[in-house]
Amino acid sequence: MDAVPRREYRGTLLLGLLLFNAISSVGGGLALMTGWIPEQPSWVQHTGFPSLYFPGVILMAMVGGSSLVAAIAMRKGCAGWQLSSVLSGVIMLFWIIGEIASIRGFHVLQLVYFITGGLVIWWTPALSRSAGFAAQTSPQSIKGSGDEVGHDADAIEKAVGEHRGPYGVVAVAKDAEEDRV
Repeated sequence: MDAVPRREYRGTLLLGLLLFNAISSVGGGLALMTGWIPEQPSWVQHTGFPSLYFPGVILMAMVGGSSLVAAIAMRKGCAGWQLSSVLSGVIMLFWIIGEIASIRGFHVLQLVYFITGGLVIWWTPALSRSAGFAAQTSPQSIKGSGDEVGHDADAIEKAVGEHRGPYGVVAVAKDAEEDRV
């Protein structure tokens, strides 16, 4: 298996994890806020929260929102999507650790979400490293390659097109065009 399909496969898995975390966190937050999940006094006993409403808001907005933003940024190929992806994984890990500490109990789903948060962090840098063209080729090195690629936007598109995956490489061509102007 060559590098480009492997990167796209990992990218698809990472996008799936981000969407899974986003959808389930938003759903869980809404369930806590609306009372769909019956409130158990032991869940808020050791916290400063009088009910599950505010933990639901935090779960929905912070945990679910960060994963959703990371998934959208990744899919659109925005600059810095890797940072938002890693940040969403860190937020998930802190949420799970805080949840276990505050409710002083453990459920198998906490392990599942801890693993998904860790995988988001682990796979995000792997995508950056495996995108060899994007990680090792700057717009300046494209311009200085001697084949006049840097002077023609169509030629840049052609040079990048062979290595383009749906995640991240597009930013290289945009940066090259901005440097040219």
